[in-house]
Amino acid sequence: MVHILLLGGGGAGAGTFNGAAGAAGGGGGGGSSAQSVGLFPAAFLPDVLSISVGMGGVGVAGAVGSAGIASYVSVIENTTVNHLLMVANGGGAGTMGTSGAPGGAGAAGTVTTIANSPLSGLGIMAVAATNVSLVGQAGAAGGTYNGAVGGSVTLPVTGLIVTGGAGGASLGSGNSTPGWAGGGITTPAGNLFFPTLAGAPAPGVGLAGAPGSNGLNYINKLFYFYGGCGGGGCGITSGGAGAAGGAGGCGGIGCGGGGAGSGITSSATFPGGNGGNGICVITCW
Repeated sequence: MVHILLLGGGGAGAGTFNGAAGAAGGGGGGGSSAQSVGLFPAAFLPDVLSISVGMGGVGVAGAVGSAGIASYVSVIENTTVNHLLMVANGGGAGTMGTSGAPGGAGAAGTVTTIANSPLSGLGIMAVAATNVSLVGQAGAAGGTYNGAVGGSVTLPVTGLIVTGGAGGASLGSGNSTPGWAGGGITTPAGNLFFPTLAGAPAPGVGLAGAPGSNGLNYINKLFYFYGGCGGGGCGITSGGAGAAGGAGGCGGIGCGGGGAGSGITSSATFPGGNGGNGICVITCW
C-alpha cells in the first residue's frame, strides 16, 4: 500500500499600509493550502511518480505578497489533468489595508475535484462526494482602519492540519493613543495539547508595532502546523506622530503568513509573513 499526504504552499500576508491616525487598516493574513490525502494499492501505481511541491507565497514590504503554489503528484513530469494522481492547491495572499478599510483575508486553497485529478480514482481519498482534497482555511482580516486588533485564526475542525495566517493590527485611533495588537492563533480552552500563539503585543503611545510571531511546525510532534501571527499597529503621540507597523510572521508548512500592522504616514514599511512551503510525504508498506 502507498499512503500519500500532499500540501501546497500557503499564501503570503499583506504588507504594511501607512496612513494618518485612525485611518490605516491592518494587513490581511494569507490563506492556507488545500490538503490531499490518499491511499493506493502499490500494484495500481507505476514504479516512478513525479512530484512537484509548491512554494509558499512571498511577503512584500508595503505591498500585497504572492499566493502559494499548488503541489502535484503525477505519473509523468507533466501536469495535464489526465496524468494527475493528486493535487493540493496553494493559498491566496492577504490584501492591503486602506485608509477606510481593513486588509482582506487571503483565500483558502481551493478543493480539487475528481475531474481535475482523475487518477485519484485508483485509491481511497480522505474527502467526500466528488472532491478529492479538503479546502484550505482562509486567513484572517486585518484590524479595522479606525483602531482595532488584527483578526485571529481558530484551529480548523474539518480534518485540515494547516491554518491560515492572522491579520495585522491598525495603528492608534487618534492623538495620545497606543497601538493595537496583531492577531494570533486561537486554540481550545485550557491549551491541553495545542498551544495558543499570540500576535504582536499592542505598543504604547508613539511606539512602533512589533513583528508577529512565526507559525509553528510539528505541534508537540504531531503532524500539524500553524500560520503566522499578525504584526502590531503603531501608537500615536500627543502631536499626532507615530512610527512603523510590525511585519507579519511567516507561516508553518502549508500555512498562511501573518499580515503586517499599519504605521503612520511616511514611516518605514515591512512585509507580511511568507506563506509556508508545501510538502509531500509518501509512506509505503
